[in-house]
Amino acid sequence: MGRRKEDVLLGSALGLMVGALPGLFAAGAFVTWRLGGDLGEIGLGTFPALLPDLAALGDWPFKSGALVGLGTAAASALAGVALLWREELTSHGTARWAEPRELRRAELLARRAREIRGPVWGKLGRPRSLAAYLSSERIVHSLIAAPTGAGKGVGVVIPTLLTYLGSIVGLDIKGENYAKTARRRRQLGDRVFRFAPYAKDRRSHRYNPFDEVAAAPERRRFAEALRLAGSLIEAKGKGTESWVDGAREIFAATAVVARERGTPTIAAVYDLLTQAGAATDLLAALAAATKSGEARSVFNRFASQPEKVLGSYMSVMFDGGLRLWADPDVRDATAASDFEITSFRSDPGSVFICVSQKDLGVLSPLIRLMFQQMFTALQETERGENDKFDVLFLLDEFASLGKMEEMSRAITTVRSSGAHLMLIVQSLANLKETYGAEGAANFMGNCELQLFMAPTDMDTPRYISEAIGDATRRARVKSWRQRGWDAATIQERNEGARLIRPEQIRLLGPETAVALIRDQNPVRLHKVRYYEDRALKALFAGQQSEAMNEPPEMEATPLPGEALAVDEVPDAGREPPPTAASVIPTPVPPSPPTPAGATSPEVPSAEGGDAETGEAATHRKLDRLVSDQRGIASEMASLISQARANLRSNHSPEE
Repeated sequence: MGRRKEDVLLGSALGLMVGALPGLFAAGAFVTWRLGGDLGEIGLGTFPALLPDLAALGDWPFKSGALVGLGTAAASALAGVALLWREELTSHGTARWAEPRELRRAELLARRAREIRGPVWGKLGRPRSLAAYLSSERIVHSLIAAPTGAGKGVGVVIPTLLTYLGSIVGLDIKGENYAKTARRRRQLGDRVFRFAPYAKDRRSHRYNPFDEVAAAPERRRFAEALRLAGSLIEAKGKGTESWVDGAREIFAATAVVARERGTPTIAAVYDLLTQAGAATDLLAALAAATKSGEARSVFNRFASQPEKVLGSYMSVMFDGGLRLWADPDVRDATAASDFEITSFRSDPGSVFICVSQKDLGVLSPLIRLMFQQMFTALQETERGENDKFDVLFLLDEFASLGKMEEMSRAITTVRSSGAHLMLIVQSLANLKETYGAEGAANFMGNCELQLFMAPTDMDTPRYISEAIGDATRRARVKSWRQRGWDAATIQERNEGARLIRPEQIRLLGPETAVALIRDQNPVRLHKVRYYEDRALKALFAGQQSEAMNEPPEMEATPLPGEALAVDEVPDAGREPPPTAASVIPTPVPPSPPTPAGATSPEVPSAEGGDAETGEAATHRKLDRLVSDQRGIASEMASLISQARANLRSNHSPEE
């Protein structure tokens, strides 16, 4: 209902209420006058009291009196409409704040906590009030822009975890969300998983990013490995963009070899690519070992590159993400998978990816890889009849994780898959820094709801003000002349102005948030605080009796230098050709494997007295490399593990 209709109805109602009494008085006065009575004795009860006598005299006195009374009431109603009539000003803009009935009609409100079906973004009243929540399962993707300390955790993330009826995968900085809501998620029927590679007690569920490559048929294996590389290896720093595609190809080809060897993990890829000596010799050996024509083509192409050029590709690959698998804890956490994301649509589950703030930068390649793989897996898998649950991805510190190219593409087509996104950033400038102006616009354009809390930068308030738009207002201009008794003149005109200006947005205060919703007027909200909200506080307290059911301790996997073994060369007869199991380079600690200008070790000549075949020479060369480096690599890996343990013991426990 528009404001003009409201004005008419309200004015009419008030006019009738006010005009009813004068109408009765006027009707009584008219009838008394027509009947020749004393006008000095009329009152509000005169007309009702004369009704029996009027019936005896005929219809005309009654009808005439009624018409006079109704006419008086109608005139009063019209006067009420005229008094409340407001001209609709639209010439310069129609921006205004949304009203509760509009949001309720659009199914964007939940009156009670038990009615919540989607994420919780705010409330129409103060936290302690019984006002409705802004929450809807119709909103597929949302963006939260809030600086540190603005209340996004206590006001959006935890309320959502306490109430959301579906599966959730969330980045949990410091592990607080897991500690506060894991038991509630279990009460809601979820299977609860905690992925925490750096947990001090080593209790963590596992996730193997290599699973899709391992499950792919042979003809699709290289393509899946290349997609894995695209999600893992990021171009870091200026000048690396031109090298990253080649680095991903080398990773994908090596991943195929790891799969052929029966070691389907990224740790195995790291081990295959980290050995001392010339990288060109290593790739040539891997080319001889693989059964895949695509992988062999990649190895041969890059093995023919100059050593410095190939070293640049390798450096980009390790710096872009692969170096993380030198860490024993990461190797343990990614050795196998304890959950499968596509099952979360039929059997709900919650995954808490627990990382401390200080480790976020270190683990960002793995976290980025996990989110992209799970998001696209849901996109590519058709929903079945039993897939009744949506999966909400809570990406806190989204921009800090690095660029997710796969998710940037998938967000435009993933709506029907049941994968929902809640992206949480510090500011819009933070998002643009990672994805550029066009990339940030892509995410913002595909998020139906954008929520802003206490912006402190310059760009975000300006964006909010411009997005809300202009309202038309009537301005009065008063001017004076120097002479004459009517020297002052007043002129009125319509003009446009921002409904709310950027400086006003920065002054909204710590309790207020602004939501921009597609096809709706902007919404001014109160922030939720779960520990003050009556219903949410009760849900939080009600989980305390539930058992935590901590994950098991991770099994230790072989360290770099211990994971690979070389078959013995037979004593008699001709040496067998190399196989995927026998051509196994030995790893060394994390660093670009081939320094610029490195020289290759000497290899027995195939033209010498032993008359070795080319394949046998390759096999013998790798054996020599392994025997020289294996002991050193194992010792270095142990030192790295010990150093990391000592480093952690010096840190205080996380809050």
